[in-house]
Amino acid sequence: MNITKTQDLYFIKDVFGSGITAGFSGPAFKGAIPADVRKITFDLKGAREAAYLKQTHSSNVCAVDRGGYYTGDGLLTGAAGLALFVKTADCLPLLLCSPGQSAIAAVHMGWRSAVSGILDRLPKDLAGWTAFAGAGMRQCCYQVGEEFLEHKAVRPAVAKKEGKFYFDPVAHARGILAARGLGLRDFFDCGMCSVCYPEKFFSWRREKSQERTLTFIVKTDSRW
Repeated sequence: MNITKTQDLYFIKDVFGSGITAGFSGPAFKGAIPADVRKITFDLKGAREAAYLKQTHSSNVCAVDRGGYYTGDGLLTGAAGLALFVKTADCLPLLLCSPGQSAIAAVHMGWRSAVSGILDRLPKDLAGWTAFAGAGMRQCCYQVGEEFLEHKAVRPAVAKKEGKFYFDPVAHARGILAARGLGLRDFFDCGMCSVCYPEKFFSWRREKSQERTLTFIVKTDSRW
């Protein structure tokens, strides 16, 4: 996996293959909706419009075929040229792609969305899909209270260390997606914790930031 920086955007290479452009914003963008979304979309070759979200920490995934402002925490489309955006400041952004089903998706997965089963709202059969976990809080910094263990959906991804409990959202996502058919070799993790990289990412946990990193994916080739 290769991540390259062009001006104020990072582009993910060697994950989704040709016909897909995906990446995330650098700190020069503050996550302003819709202004920053429009600026980034304008710079994306092959993107004609953008879909983005009023995120509510829910399990709602919106199937869309045109740009606009939707309510929920996930976007799914088969439309070429439609860029999907999610914004994060510790929650885990997930990007997914299926050439076989001619579909892409973007998910904003905080702990509330994980508990409520947002990943179960994706297509039932994920065989042949590819997934990418973007910059967000990792287990190293994701301390939770013991009451978090009451949520059965996330309990397998919680570990105890030195008397404290830590949630691993990447392990949770990988496990749920694999159970729905995603191959383990088709799950890619950037490995970057938003709390640990103050020079690159905004973090609510670290500094109560009101600014957000924007993560995006767009299908630029209408032939698949």
